Amino acid sequence: MTERGLDFHVITLQEPGERLTDFRREARARWRVKTVVIGNDPFGFVEIIRLLESGATIALLMDRPLPANSTLVQLFGRPFPASVAAAELARASGCALLPGYVIRDGSSYTAHLLPQITYDRPALRDRAARQALTQRIMTAFEPVIQLHPDQWYHFVPIWPKASARNASPRTEAGQTLPC
Repeated sequence: MTERGLDFHVITLQEPGERLTDFRREARARWRVKTVVIGNDPFGFVEIIRLLESGATIALLMDRPLPANSTLVQLFGRPFPASVAAAELARASGCALLPGYVIRDGSSYTAHLLPQITYDRPALRDRAARQALTQRIMTAFEPVIQLHPDQWYHFVPIWPKASARNASPRTEAGQTLPC
């Protein structure tokens, strides 16, 4: 995306120990992607709002939220804690919401954008509206995860182990989703 002229920033949390955070920042910098590290600072998103207002593109993960920054939505019909950060940034800045994902295709990667998620900014003053917007965003990703379940790397369990009669979520095509 930076090769197409986007001023691209990725939001990341501070990893335990500086080394992993620095490694990720350096790896992204090789592709001219800037890393914005956020932590427990309640004003951490001020820099991100300023970047959005200046026309920057911001990427964030929706499926690995901190408990304090999550809302419960449905993913494949099951409760799922998703980050409410996109809805909060939409409320604060009026930014466009373009869900995106990257797929490995052989030895290369291809970035894809889904249709823009529209919203009523004044309505986002209400917490329920932010939760509903987060649900719409997560629902947009379900078909992508169904098509590429082997490329959704969550790295931590997202649902408790199911009983033997319901051992794992299944897609409509009968593929098992990672848990």
